Amino acid sequence: MAPLYGWGVKGKRLKGLAPHGHWRTLTFLGALRADRLVAPCVFNGPINGQSFRAYVEQQLVATLKPGDIVIMDNLGSHKSAAVRDLIRKAGARLWYLPPYSPDLNPIEQVFAKIKHWMRQEQKRTIEDTWRHIGVLVDTIGPQECSNYLANAGYASIKTGNALATDRDKVHPNRHLNGWTGILQADAYGGYNDLYREDRKPGPVVSALCWSRARRKFFELADIAGNVRKGKPVHAISPVALAAVTRMDALFAIERDINGLDAEARREARQRLSHPLACRKWMDIAPTRRWPSGGAKATLVRFGLPSVWRMRGASSSRWSRRRGQARR
Repeated sequence: MAPLYGWGVKGKRLKGLAPHGHWRTLTFLGALRADRLVAPCVFNGPINGQSFRAYVEQQLVATLKPGDIVIMDNLGSHKSAAVRDLIRKAGARLWYLPPYSPDLNPIEQVFAKIKHWMRQEQKRTIEDTWRHIGVLVDTIGPQECSNYLANAGYASIKTGNALATDRDKVHPNRHLNGWTGILQADAYGGYNDLYREDRKPGPVVSALCWSRARRKFFELADIAGNVRKGKPVHAISPVALAAVTRMDALFAIERDINGLDAEARREARQRLSHPLACRKWMDIAPTRRWPSGGAKATLVRFGLPSVWRMRGASSSRWSRRRGQARR
């Protein structure tokens, strides 16, 4: 690996050296916890299903304990039944990230930093390369690991148990008792008591996350994907297609302001994102097309709860008017 850029005299070419000939591919695998990087491993060659299964069986499983949650992206080698069974036998759960969501994968930040360090060192043999990777892994401390997770949008490292399945919805209240701040979460009803104005010492500020709901909206609006699955084109949900268009506009704003300082990002979001996010969601598709039941209705209730409330109110008023007209 060679540096991609460097410092040089202004106006003069900066020269660098890189090996010429047949390059070799090494693959580094690891697992990021809240306080450390575990199960580091270097493969001589690209990753595939067989090598990833060997990694899980010989390296990752030994670091797992009952109750752990293993989160992976959607790489094909990750999605085998054998990998899933190995993780479950260790007492852990396996979750996959939504498609199109590298921003939710904090270990990518770790890999990017390690790649930068490796380019600076310019190791030229396989043994030197994997030995130096081991040195770099030892330099990644608990606070740095915690920062990676927080930067990827995970609300709080210490509140993991608040996300556990809980019919009585007491986990969030008990686990976040006495805490105030901004909670980035989905529309799970167990969080509602945290947002109450009369909560002591004060209400939690809600920052709703569309990550899970966005995946379903994309699936309902994916014409090409439905064609590949043999579904008729008319099955595309106009509500989902309109919602995806609105979400795409919001994400485009985020891409444009990426890299600006915090105050500049806040100003841009207030000026550009706020009108989009707060505009009446009832306007994105004709009212008569809103789903009244089934999976699509469940998705709207979960992903756009304010829309569902407005739809219910509108339907009730319309029903009353229709009843008056009949009388």
